[in-house]
Parts: sequence; C-alpha cells; structure tokens
Amino acid sequence: MSRSHWSCRAYIGFPFACSPSPVWTEIIRLLLTNLKEFKLSNYALFCKTFWMSDVVALAPSSTRPGSAFKAGNSRVGPRRVIKFGVALALIGAAAYAVQSEQGYVASDNAVVSAYTSSLRTPIAGYISGLRAKVGDAVAAGAVLGRLKEPRVDDQRLVDLENLLARFRSDRDAYQKQHDQLSLQRAELVERAAERNRSAAEFLTLQAAEAERQVRSRTAARDYSRRDLGRKDSLGRTGNAPATEVDKARLASEQAELEVEAGSVRLAYFRLQAEMARKGMLLESGSNDVAYSTQRADEIGIRLTELEREIARLSASQAETSARLDAERQRIDLLRAADLLAPSSGMLWKLGASDGERLSVGDTAAELVDCTSAFIVAAVPQDRYPDVEIDGAARVRLSGEKADRSGRVVSVTGEATLANDRNLAAAPLNQHSATAIARIEVAASSNPAGECLVGRTARVLLPTSAGSGFLARLVRRLF
Repeated sequence: MSRSHWSCRAYIGFPFACSPSPVWTEIIRLLLTNLKEFKLSNYALFCKTFWMSDVVALAPSSTRPGSAFKAGNSRVGPRRVIKFGVALALIGAAAYAVQSEQGYVASDNAVVSAYTSSLRTPIAGYISGLRAKVGDAVAAGAVLGRLKEPRVDDQRLVDLENLLARFRSDRDAYQKQHDQLSLQRAELVERAAERNRSAAEFLTLQAAEAERQVRSRTAARDYSRRDLGRKDSLGRTGNAPATEVDKARLASEQAELEVEAGSVRLAYFRLQAEMARKGMLLESGSNDVAYSTQRADEIGIRLTELEREIARLSASQAETSARLDAERQRIDLLRAADLLAPSSGMLWKLGASDGERLSVGDTAAELVDCTSAFIVAAVPQDRYPDVEIDGAARVRLSGEKADRSGRVVSVTGEATLANDRNLAAAPLNQHSATAIARIEVAASSNPAGECLVGRTARVLLPTSAGSGFLARLVRRLF
C-alpha cells in the first residue's frame, strides 16, 4: 500500500477525511457525519493524528509506507504514545457521540418561531406617535400610533351640506306661504260663517212673517167658509139671490188658496233659514255657497298641496341630514385613525417610522404571540423518513446548558416555508435539500424578556426503529 493511499485527502462535504478502502470510507463518512452533527469539528485533527505518518509508525513494519522507516527502528517514543492516547480519546469521544445520537436526528439549523399578526393601516395618511419599540410587550387594543390625512376629499360632504341648505330654504318658504294662506282662509271662513248667520236670521224673520200671514189667511178662509154656509142656506130658501151665493163660494175658494200659498211660502222661508245655517244658498241664479266659502275652499286645496310639499321636503331634509352625519363620520374616520394592537404579544417588526406616509392596507407593525411559539428545524432530506412523528424531541436553546422537552408535530418539505409567510423566524437557507420539522414546546409568556421567539436552538428528533447509525451503515454497505 502506497503512502499516498494512507495520506489525508479532501472528501466531498468533509474536509481531511481519509479513505484507506471503500468500506472504511463509508464508515468514516458516517462517523464524521455524526461528529459534525454534534459539533465535534475537530474530526480533522483526529484524521491527521490517527492517519499521519506519526501514527503509521505504530503499524507493523511490513505495512508501513515509504522508505523512511527502518526495520530495526521499532521503538515507540513517549511523544508518539501521547499522540496515540489523544487519538484514542478522540475515538472515544466520537464513539460516545455516536452512541448518544442513537435514536435521534440532530439539527443545528433550528429556530424558535411563531405566527405573526399584522397591523395594517385602515386609511392612508402620515403616521405619528410610534413610541413602542421592537421587542416591547403590548396588550390587545393598545394604541401603537396614529394616522392623520390632511388632504381628505370632502367634496361629497360639501355637496350634501348645500343640498340640505336648499331643502331647508324651500321648506321654510313653503311653510311661510302655508301660514299666510292659513290666516287668509281663517278670515274667509269667519266671514262666510257670519254671512250664513245673518242670512239664517233674516230668513227666520221672513218665515215668521209668512207664518203670521198664514194665520191671517187661515182666519179669513174660516170666515169665508161660514159666510158661504149662511148664504147657501138662504139661497135654498129663496131669501138670497144666487149671485150672492156664488160670490161667497168664490171668496171661500180664494181664501183656501191663499192659505195654501202662505203655507208653501212659510215652508220655503224655513228651509232657506235651515240651509243658511249650514252655509248653503237656495236662491235661484246664485251659487250653492257664498263667495267667501268658495275662496276658503280654494285656499284649503292650496294648503293641502303645500302641506304635501312640506312633508316631502321634510323627509328629504331628514334623509339628507342623516347622509350628512354619516358622511361627516366617514370623513372623520378618513382624517385620523388610531393603530390598535390586534392581539397581545411582543412587537416583532415596525413597518414605518414617524412622519412616513402609508397607504391603505400597508403593514405598520407585526406582533408575535409568544405563548404559541414552536420550533422550526431543518434536517437533511434523506433523514425525512427516519423522524418519528409525535415523538419526544430534545431541544437546547443557544446559551442554555439544559435540554427542553418537545413533541414532533410534523415533517414537511422545505417548500412549506416559502408558502408560510406569517412565520416570525425560519431556519437558514441551505444549499443541500432539507426537510422542515415543527416541534411543539412549552409555552412562554408574552413579556419580551421571557419570549423565546427568534432564538436559535439545537434539536434532537426521535427516529423510528431501524434508523440509527449502525442500521444506516448496514444499508449503505449492503
């Protein structure tokens, strides 16, 4: 075996790895992979120490490479014994690392993460009052800042104000006209009532006169009847001429007709008086009511039209007033708005500074809920099937010496990170293909000093049976 075969050479992904044979190459690669996952970065020193010429001297002389080693010089010095002891110690550490890793997949590319909630601007404007800093704990509903928009388009508000003023002006004009016509109609109604009362009294007096005439004619009729009776008796006995009897009979019939005519005239006067009390006229050639009543009726019709128009304007005024109030509220909302924290948590990111102008929907801040934190770890994609879902994981945060317990929730492809934009933190991008594991850990409180989100970690993910170092070695060799 030549010396070049025993010397250290570069190995893909593992500098200074040595390969005396294909079998040993696979063993050393897996061993160094495990050492690398446990941060034993001095495996290069181990390679140099164990395989360089100083250690080669420990091998049998027949297998030593080169001509620098003499058959007679087989004595091992103290320096080489020390190096050999160091090599054994490194081999022991490697063996311990391999043994401690049995049943786990290790990852140093892990970070504590959580889902963020974005605070987006409800209006466009200039932001001010940003007193909170990244890392501060905030409560739900806390005011983080304020937006102001000095150039709000209020043309619609001006139009509504003008429209409301016009409705009020028209309604006031119609109301004034209504009040004037109401007074005029009241005067006409009073005048018509007075005229009707006077006409009723006059007709009542005429009816009384007609009644007296009827009584007088009734008395004359009764006398004529008695006179006719006397003369008719005398005429039968021959004591009165026939002409006298005929005159008496004619006078009696005329008296009867005068009584009937007087009775009709009395009834007519009484009917006129009754209709006059009701405001109606029975005179031939005249209207059924007085002119004042006619004029009052015309004004009443106009008043009805005015009342209908006033009611329409009042409804339009009320509607416009409501629209104006709503528009004022909308303008007030567009002119200024408080930025309220959507939930309790830690301020993770600020999207703007005081004085900066933001559009509608821009992200002003992002908050993270530390109570729902979990760990996102990147593991080699070829170890994807080895990880045991729902298994107990070991987590050690950077800067800590004690492990934390966790539970493997899921293992997915690395493409899920690109689609999951609400993650507060994610593992570093790697050139090699990786899988993404999510580990559930005990929750921490929201105060910034106790929030774990953003801290890097080292995790050991449990593996299913048959996925340890020796099993993988056997699968690769055979």
